[in-house]
Amino acid sequence: MLDAGQLVGSLHTKVCMMEGHLLGSYRQLIAHEIECRKLTITALAKETGYNRRSLKRMITGAQELRARDIIAICGAIGVDRMVATFAIECMGNWQFYYDVTLQVTLSLIKPVVNRINESATAAIEPLTNAAQKQLASWIADIVIRNQEQIYDRRDRLTDLPRL
Repeated sequence: MLDAGQLVGSLHTKVCMMEGHLLGSYRQLIAHEIECRKLTITALAKETGYNRRSLKRMITGAQELRARDIIAICGAIGVDRMVATFAIECMGNWQFYYDVTLQVTLSLIKPVVNRINESATAAIEPLTNAAQKQLASWIADIVIRNQEQIYDRRDRLTDLPRL
């Protein structure tokens, strides 16, 4: 059985591991964006207001990376923090940031919440797991069908007769 000191130590270790994963993932995403966009640390430092050395140390992990640093750096390089946060924290991998399906799904959240809040005539209650699964399948099927219709229209436009 764990005593209170062991429990606190265990929780601290778990929090540090989670923090390390989150910050490490943000660092990886930021470094990847800098590399892909061929940005320079000097230009990014000017954009963010950090000095070049501090910025490089934050990105490499040699210096603490705080929430305000993530906000400033992501803003300067054009990283959508909502998508990044969801990819890192919910999907468990920063590379999901580039998943178009994730981006489409996240773009639906605000309009769906607004529509429910505007139109609901009764209090909204949490869905059961079975209802969540059914609703998720229904939404996914609609998105997939929409994409199939878009592809079909594109194919038909390319098959037009020549004048």
